[in-house]
Amino acid sequence: MFCRYAPLLSLCTLVLGLCAWFPLVALGQQTDLKIHSDVSRVSSLHLPPTAAAQLRNAISHHQYRAAERILIPAIAQSHNAALKARLLNFTGGVYFFDHDFLHAAVAWSKSAAIAPLPPSLQFSLAMAYIQLHRPDWAQPLLQTLATQHPHNALYPYWMGRIDYAQHHYNRAILHFQQAIHLAPHMAKAYN
Repeated sequence: MFCRYAPLLSLCTLVLGLCAWFPLVALGQQTDLKIHSDVSRVSSLHLPPTAAAQLRNAISHHQYRAAERILIPAIAQSHNAALKARLLNFTGGVYFFDHDFLHAAVAWSKSAAIAPLPPSLQFSLAMAYIQLHRPDWAQPLLQTLATQHPHNALYPYWMGRIDYAQHHYNRAILHFQQAIHLAPHMAKAYN
């Protein structure tokens, strides 16, 4: 079943961590996939070997607070802008998995001030804003992503979710129809 959505999975790996909207089975599968990819990215953070090993261990064991205690000083000590942006992006992901959406949004926003976020993190930032009950902040990000990636059904789907929650039913229907047109097997868009 997941094979049909292979293009969408890369963008929604982080979002699947949101318990409120996705089944627990998918949550566990996707979170484990993302955790393993994060562990493999630790080497790109240029941490001292001991800190890198501790970070890998903390993430592998879902000890996100321990990971945060390793990453925060590394961010403060980094004088290289590109490295600081990578550290902030990674830290935002750790906060997100720890369900600390405010700090995830802050980390990703700080990173975006240094260098543009990749689309997957822009989407994750939008999802963090939704969790913070700020759909007005999420909507422009999703609109930008939908404009830049017009063949991705995930963005109109979430714009529809926001419109529906705000009782803008006609706009929500248009977004859901667009999502269904782009990905006819996207079952969530039919709800």
